[in-house]
Amino acid sequence: MTQSQSRVRLRKSAARELLMDRDLTAYRKWAAEDGQVLRTLASLLFEADDLLRWRAIEALGIAAKQVATADPESVQRALRRLFWLMNDESGGICWCAPEAVAEILFNCPNLIPDYGKLLASYLVEEPFEAGARWALGRIGHLNRDEFAHVQESLLLSLVDDVPEMRAYSYLALRALKVEVPVDHLDKLRQDSAPVPLYDFATGELHEPSVSDIIE
Repeated sequence: MTQSQSRVRLRKSAARELLMDRDLTAYRKWAAEDGQVLRTLASLLFEADDLLRWRAIEALGIAAKQVATADPESVQRALRRLFWLMNDESGGICWCAPEAVAEILFNCPNLIPDYGKLLASYLVEEPFEAGARWALGRIGHLNRDEFAHVQESLLLSLVDDVPEMRAYSYLALRALKVEVPVDHLDKLRQDSAPVPLYDFATGELHEPSVSDIIE
């Protein structure tokens, strides 16, 4: 192992510990001091542990907001790399890239006009359809005009066979303030299928039923 590889391994190990502790203040301090913070966190999006991946997504957003104050171009580079990792040619597909992009945009909403429509295009790109719907649920309320063109696609997904597609489409429509037809709402309120949902208030990953998230 080279010295460079050893440093990368140590940096990732320290990052894992920080994410499991979920110290949001420490995230900001790390982002202010380490020029590799966004790259390190992006590398943890490939972890097998679901909770660790979600903590990395959360930390990416917090770090991007911190980094953007001094080096906004590095945040855009991180976004471009995440989109690249949704391309077969990248050689390493990042399944949760839409969620990571959304969390960066949530914390840097001024970038939504530049990257929002590109993110929305993954609503019809396997295997990112569900993640892209979650992403719009996260940021749709910040710039509703940017996503007005996808409302019909989201409405059609309310009856999809995949529970995540149904649940996340509902969350996206709610964020965009689109009225959901009553017959669809009635079915969703009786939908007992579990879906993974990260709670940004507590930092925990839960599996509520589709019906649990319907207002």
